[in-house]
Amino acid sequence: MKTTNLLYVFLISTILLSCSSSNDDSEQGASDVPSVTFDVDEVIALTAGTDISNLVSFNGEPAATYTTELNVNSTLTVGRPDGLLATDELEYYDVVVKNSSGDIVDFDEVTNISNDGFLKLVIPDGKPSDYYNGNEPVDIFEIQAINADEQSDIEYKYDLEIYIIRNNVIYGPYIIDPKIRIRARR
Repeated sequence: MKTTNLLYVFLISTILLSCSSSNDDSEQGASDVPSVTFDVDEVIALTAGTDISNLVSFNGEPAATYTTELNVNSTLTVGRPDGLLATDELEYYDVVVKNSSGDIVDFDEVTNISNDGFLKLVIPDGKPSDYYNGNEPVDIFEIQAINADEQSDIEYKYDLEIYIIRNNVIYGPYIIDPKIRIRARR
């Protein structure tokens, strides 16, 4: 009788645990708003075009090795880094997303959805609809996972081209290249 009761409890526990982990598309994924830090004085001393990924940290990890893990409906937001003076400006001038083969992923200028259908550029509240399509830099970068493969994780690398403006002097561009992984639905 004891064995039957234990088997029954185990069976019920297994059923309840399997029901609680849904792969439903409506599930809200955890978003990533990494704390971005770097020594601005060290960066602006470098020549334009320098890859500063090893000098920039995302949540304490070098940007060169940092990977944001996204599920469907979760968002990566990269805003103003720590380490800037109150009078400093940082502008994201260009964002280039590449797939695991190194091919550039294009985004539709109207929908902001990637040509592979997995990512969407999110326009921050209060920003114009052509936020990413103009020739102007942006002060915040947001990207959302809108789809996922059934079996395999999808890997991307994105290059952020930034400029730093200090005392009306423009420094850069500098390149930061972290990664994104969209978790499979499995």
